[in-house]
Amino acid sequence: MPQPPRNAERKIAEVLLTHWDPLRVRETPGTHEEYLAHAHSVYGLLARGASSVQVSRYLHHVESDEMHHPELATEDLTPLLTALRAIDLDACLVAAAVATGELPPHGAYRNDLQLRRSAR
Repeated sequence: MPQPPRNAERKIAEVLLTHWDPLRVRETPGTHEEYLAHAHSVYGLLARGASSVQVSRYLHHVESDEMHHPELATEDLTPLLTALRAIDLDACLVAAAVATGELPPHGAYRNDLQLRRSAR
């Protein structure tokens, strides 16, 4: 199975920057790599079917313990979670599998993807 696709993690990092941004770097010009490590963790949670509560707990833990902003632990993350759930992880996974040659660029890849997931 391919590694988590970078494009999915980039999309998650963009959502974190837009809807979360505890470091307040959104308005700073340039590229923002600050949330890529957290995007990787969030990708893992979402790919494993984590609940919104589990994702919220992870992000609130990051806010208070890693970023030293415990005052953010009561923030409502519903808009962030909605935006994260809107990312099509299956499409990102299929794109990664096609890019690595694990799936053909056409055909019934959704069935193959379902078979791969059920084999885990």
